[in-house]
Amino acid sequence: MARFVILFALCVLPALVAATRPVRTPFVVRGKVYCDTCLAGFETSATTYIPGAKVKIECKNRNTMELLYSQEATTDSTGSYSLLVNEDHEDQVCDALLISSPEKECSAVSEGRDRARVILTRFNGIASNDRYVNAMGFARDEALSGCNQILRMAAAVFHQSLGTFLPHGQANVASNVPKLNSKCFKVEIGVFRKNSPRSRNTSIRAIQSSSSQTSVVDPILSPSINTSDDSQKKQNEAALILIRHGESLWNEKNLFTGCVDVPLTRKGVEEAIEAGKRISNIPVDMIYTSSLIRAQMTAMLAMTQHRRKKVPVIIHNETEQARVWSQIFSEETIKQSIPVIASWRLNERMYGELQGLNKQETADRYGKEQVHEWRRSYDIPPPNGESLEMCAERAVAYFKDQIVPQLQSGKNVMIAAHGNSLRSIIMYLDKLTSQEVISLELSTGIPMLYIFKEGNFIRRGSPAGPSEAGVYAYTRRLALYRQKLDEMLN
Repeated sequence: MARFVILFALCVLPALVAATRPVRTPFVVRGKVYCDTCLAGFETSATTYIPGAKVKIECKNRNTMELLYSQEATTDSTGSYSLLVNEDHEDQVCDALLISSPEKECSAVSEGRDRARVILTRFNGIASNDRYVNAMGFARDEALSGCNQILRMAAAVFHQSLGTFLPHGQANVASNVPKLNSKCFKVEIGVFRKNSPRSRNTSIRAIQSSSSQTSVVDPILSPSINTSDDSQKKQNEAALILIRHGESLWNEKNLFTGCVDVPLTRKGVEEAIEAGKRISNIPVDMIYTSSLIRAQMTAMLAMTQHRRKKVPVIIHNETEQARVWSQIFSEETIKQSIPVIASWRLNERMYGELQGLNKQETADRYGKEQVHEWRRSYDIPPPNGESLEMCAERAVAYFKDQIVPQLQSGKNVMIAAHGNSLRSIIMYLDKLTSQEVISLELSTGIPMLYIFKEGNFIRRGSPAGPSEAGVYAYTRRLALYRQKLDEMLN
């Protein structure tokens, strides 16, 4: 009898335990496959979508690129596909890829649109399990009739919404519109190249920042001088980058940090540099940080990797003397600088009497449930500290009052801050409930990208890196920005 009980315990109980474990909701990867009927390299009004096309998801080891996961899917009658992925692929590079098209007349891979990056981890701050992949496309051998007119119209939209950097007196914008050749859509961009002569009549639009310093909108993305104000306002789009600071010395020691001002570890420095590589082709006109050194270090180190090589300059407005003494008197230097505004309102949540205590020892002393309540509840503060709700009140108010107006004016903004102040802002951006935000986790040194357009914030996930496919496909505007950088720096 005893042997039977032991055998039962060894064979049956593990299965029962496994059955009672909570099953995480799988990721749902969604996307579309289209036929590039105009050979434009992107979707147009003449685009059709391909039913029965085969695609697959592949995840590879980030360092060795060894294939670790693969799954195939087929598009439905609308050219759409969806597939379930149960595993979390935090340390892997995952892509959606085209396999084949059932349409013989549209089966050539559209260059640059044969794959798209997809983030399959819950540790990057994305609350939803849905993962939307950029559309991928096959191309026809020849463009359909009527595509020339369609592409000319698309070119006009490009120049209105993306802008070209044109000298004064160049009245004929039509000479700069994209042109269709026999195999693809070629865009001719008016942009300064490295070592090219500059006209004295060149116009650079500058917008005065709330910091009493001039912030120059990057000329790579400045609008054409022939674009009306109403049209520009309608087409306005700006990038918003959020970065949680790299690992700090107290993160490493597992101490409650809160508003104590401690620097980054060596790993934190490396995380900040890696974050900079991920955003090196995304425009940045303004930087906001907390008043704490770990956030400021992260912002500064990240910008050392940016391809525009602009210099981040901390704005000092603490006193009138500080403001006067830190003024810049060279117009050219101002153009090559990025204002950095530091505010305590973006500081980490203040942990009160927990600051400096070891997290494990605190849990042993007060109990895991009590410490978990202090750390993860929305409206319960630790002793003499802030709740997440209190942190959100100051962080979101500052975001709405100071940062949103910059985005509305067309400036691209980066915020380097902390887990709780950024969770608060993401709660506002994604319209999360108090229950949803307490389960939101943000990894150190992982940037998140939002697009601000027509008053709405559109989450685009985390840039994957400048050398990896798909990173520039967040919007056509950002793709063109990268193209202009290539032309200017090569």
